[in-house]
Amino acid sequence: DLGGYEAADGRRVKWRRLYRSNSLAALTDEDLAHVGGLAIRTICDLRRDEECAEAPSRLPSANAPVVVQLPIGPRRQDSKLYEYLLGGETTEAQMREVMRGIYRDFAIGFMPQYAEFLRYVAAAEHLPLLFHCAAGKDRTGFAAALVLETLGVPREKIVFVSGIGCS
Repeated sequence: DLGGYEAADGRRVKWRRLYRSNSLAALTDEDLAHVGGLAIRTICDLRRDEECAEAPSRLPSANAPVVVQLPIGPRRQDSKLYEYLLGGETTEAQMREVMRGIYRDFAIGFMPQYAEFLRYVAAAEHLPLLFHCAAGKDRTGFAAALVLETLGVPREKIVFVSGIGCS
């Protein structure tokens, strides 16, 4: 739940409106009941098409949310990250540069997907909204940072909450 963070103007982000998650593929029946109890209207799935095919989401059947596919991230065969991870030895400097490139691509190459995500977040009829990717870290961290920045949450809090900028 991204609620509770204080913005620069003293207002707080509302609770139970926006949820960040990792993959929904391995939800247990208990997890499904919990997610169903959140009354989520919209799920923004930031995973690539092949990730969705490999690990389909498990969703509550009662009052099923609308799922919006907003695929973000390079295909595996196009990613230097996968090459490094599968290829053996890599330096910390190489991995940092790869991650910088991935985050640049989020901001530039996947701007349409993130803009669409923000349109959903801004529309009351789509809330509560849950957004997720495979691990719930980079793509969702960037999305969380965009929302919190837009709402005026201080940058140092955003870095802590989103995980962006952490070493």
